[in-house]
Parts: sequence; C-alpha cells; structure tokens
Amino acid sequence: MTTSTLLRRSLLHFWRTNLAVIAGVGVAVSVLAGAFLVGTSVRASLRDLALLRLGRVDHVVTSGLFFRDALGNDVVMALAEEPARANAAGASAPLIALEGFVTHQDSGSRAGGIQVYGVDERFWRFHGVEPEGRTPEPGTVLVSAGLARELGAAAGETLLVRVQKPSAIPVSSLHGRRDDLGRTMRLGIQEVLASESLGEFSFRPQQGFSRAVFINLGRLQRDLELDQQVNTLLLGGGSPDLETSVAVASIEAALRDQTQLEDLGLRVRRLEASGALAVESVAGLLDDNVVAAARTAASEAGMAEQPILTYLANAIRFGDRQTPYSLVTALDLLDLDAPDSGETPVDLNASGPGPPPIVLNDWTVEDLEAGLGDVVTVEYYLWEEAGALLVEEAQFRV
Repeated sequence: MTTSTLLRRSLLHFWRTNLAVIAGVGVAVSVLAGAFLVGTSVRASLRDLALLRLGRVDHVVTSGLFFRDALGNDVVMALAEEPARANAAGASAPLIALEGFVTHQDSGSRAGGIQVYGVDERFWRFHGVEPEGRTPEPGTVLVSAGLARELGAAAGETLLVRVQKPSAIPVSSLHGRRDDLGRTMRLGIQEVLASESLGEFSFRPQQGFSRAVFINLGRLQRDLELDQQVNTLLLGGGSPDLETSVAVASIEAALRDQTQLEDLGLRVRRLEASGALAVESVAGLLDDNVVAAARTAASEAGMAEQPILTYLANAIRFGDRQTPYSLVTALDLLDLDAPDSGETPVDLNASGPGPPPIVLNDWTVEDLEAGLGDVVTVEYYLWEEAGALLVEEAQFRV
C-alpha cells in the first residue's frame, strides 16, 4: 500500500472528524478576522472622537493659578521670532476652564461635574469658526447637546451655573475663606451646540458624551473677580512634521521667556523707608522654588536677602492684660542693613536660658504695660492637616 492510498483511505474513514476540524478552523478564522476588523473600527472611531473634541488644539497649557490672558499671544509671537521654534505653534486661545454644577431652572434637573468654559471670539477663531453670532453674550450660555439632553433643556430656557470661586490660598488651609466659596450665574441658553459645532469640545480624556457649558469670558472673569486672567491656553497651528518633543520643548522655552511675575502670583514692592525690595505672593506664602530663585537673583545682583515670616497671633498677654490680634514677624535684625540709629541692634538669634527674645513696638508695650526683661505670652493657632485648629502658646522675653 502506497502512502497516497493510505492517506486517501484515512481521510475517507475519518471524514466526520476531519470535517469538524475544518469547520472549527473556519469559525476560528472568521472570529479572529471579525475581531480584527471591529478593533480597527473601534480604534478609528475613538481617534475620530478624540480629534473632534480637540478641534485644532495641539497643545494645552493649564495652571492652578490664574495668569494674564495675553500670555498666549506673547508665546506665539516669541515662537514666530525664532526660526528654530516658529513651527511649534502659530495660534493661541485663552480660556477659563472650571468644573461646575448646573441646574435647569424650569424642571429643576441638576447635573454635577460639568465642564465650564469661559470663552470669547478668540476661541472660535482659533478653531476656524466665525465668531459672529456664536460667541455667547454676557447673559447667555451655550450648552453641549449631551448635557441639554440630560437636563431636558432647550434654547431660550434658563440655567443656573455654579462654579467655585478661585483662590490663590487653598480653602482647606488656615487662611482660606470658607464664607465665599462659589458664584452662581443665571444664564439664558443661547444655543445647544451640536458635535460638529464644538459641542463635544474637551481637552481632557473622558468617557461618554461631553457635558459642558460655554460662558462669555468677560462675564465669568467679572463674576469671579479676575482681571483679564485665565487658567488655560490652547495652542495650535504648528507644523505636523515637527516632532512632538521638539514642539513641547520650544513652547516651554517660550513660556519661560514670556512669563511675568504676575503670571506666577508674585509681586515685587519697593519699601520706601528702607529702599529694600519685598518679594510677595498672592497666596501669602512663598514656595521653596520661588525663595531659591529670589535668593539666586539677589546674589547675582550683589544684594543681601532676608527671609521674613509674618503670622497672626490671637493675643499677646502680660499678666492680666492682653493685646488681641497682633501681627508677629520672624526675622533676623542683625542681617538687615538698617539706618544707623546709634542703638545696639537686637540679636533675635541669641540663645541661652529662659525664653527667646521678642521686640514689641511702643503701642503694644504701652497697652500691655510691659518693660524690658518682662516675659510675655503669645497665643496663636496651629493648623493640622485634618483641618483642626489647635491653640498653642509660646513665651518670649521683651
């Protein structure tokens, strides 16, 4: 018996088994091919959705602080002036991006976790849309189609939009204001935005339909007491041939060059009495990076530097007398280049037995009826991470 005869008879004898194997292979191939096609289709759909939401955005600059809305234009102009960076971005649009809460006034329907965008004509021009008739008026709002369906809202109806009021000082901290947390705006729905009309706009990844409202930028700035400030920049119009890493590096360099002190929440103030310069923060405290940069700048300019910390004391007591709510400042008087008054400077760093030294002004001394060598008690709050306030005391010798 030849090999071919054996193979033919084997196939005929086990035809049922062989047919099942062929059918199984066929089904497996079909499933794999279908999964591949579906996966490709899903990826393409997700990509199309992501591009639809981004519009013409290539890069986004966001900050926890609010900065000048002109910063984006400054960055684009700086990029254009240098040929090596010119292709990184050619257009910008400033906006305010916050999370908010929306209520449909007629039905009472509510939605939380809503993206609230403060935009003006620069936003629409950035995306290649004619702003005439599209930019929301100060008393109106544009609503994404998905959010309108969720609320059952339509053009001409009214929404109550509430957002948290920005603050450079964290609300959870000791000096944060908890009595002025948010702003509520009553706005008429100017238009329900379809997907192709930027109704799905979002620069953050998210599942499901976009839930967003678009408010007039000037109105939002006024209600939040922000003077021509925003917290987000959209950048686009760059060359598609430029590598992303190169574009990002160019934009970061332009941002460093164009950022001003006010964009960082800082200010430099000249003290007329001493001629010194004070570096201060709207947040109340300077972070370590700012302190390091200020010290470096002072050193390069040949200037002396003196860190100062001012804190609010609940009271200063001496005997049965007390002075409430006093500002206590920690500093090193020996490091200050003060005018020569003929008096021996006080060494606040002096160590030894007994309480550390403190200097009181004339008014406090008279109010407490204290004198040199007397020991006073300073009462102050100590902030805990859990949000509790502890009352602490410390003694000092006048």
